[in-house]
Amino acid sequence: MPITHVGTLSPTPNINLSNVLVVPQLTKNLLSISKLTSDYLLSITFIDTSFLMQNRNTGKVVATGCRHKAGLYVLEHSQSVFVSSLKNNSLRASYDVWHACLGHVSHSIISLLNKKGCLSVTSLLPSPNLCVACQTAKSYRLPFNVNDQRVSHVLKLIHCDIWGPAPVTSSSNFCYCIIFVDDHSRFT
Repeated sequence: MPITHVGTLSPTPNINLSNVLVVPQLTKNLLSISKLTSDYLLSITFIDTSFLMQNRNTGKVVATGCRHKAGLYVLEHSQSVFVSSLKNNSLRASYDVWHACLGHVSHSIISLLNKKGCLSVTSLLPSPNLCVACQTAKSYRLPFNVNDQRVSHVLKLIHCDIWGPAPVTSSSNFCYCIIFVDDHSRFT
C-alpha cells in the first residue's frame, strides 16, 4: 500500500515514535511491537485473549488490550492511557499553525478550543505574534470625499493615475499605464 507521509508521533510525553508511516488505505492503526520494544524499555505480555504493556524498570502498566475475532490484538481506547494520550497529541501544533489552519480565528477561540480539549496548542502565548494576513485583511482605505463640483473650462483641471509595472510588457516594451481625465468634459 502507498505511504504518503513519514514522521514522528508522541503518544505520551515519555514516548516519541519515530518513522511513523501514514497509509491512507489502512482502516486500523498498526503498531510494530519489535520497534516499540527495541526503542523503549517496555515489556509486552500476550495472553490468549488479551495483552498488557509494562515499563521494564518500574513494572507499571502502560497499556492494555484484547484480542478480537480476526486475531488482532487491539488497544482499548476506554482502558488505555497510551491510546487516549495518542489521540490528544495527534492534534498538537503551535498557536500560529492553529491560527492559520482555522481560518485566522482570534486568540480567544483557540484558547477556548484548547481548554475544551478539541485541540492541543504547544505554546499559547499571552499576546501572540501579529499575523500579516489578519492585519492586511482588517486594513481599509478611507473613502474619498464626494465632490460634485466641476471646473468651468476644458483642460483647466486634469486628473491623472499611473499603474505599473505590468507583469507583461506591451509590444513596444512599455510596462506602465497612465490615464488622464479632463475634469470638465470627463474625456479620458
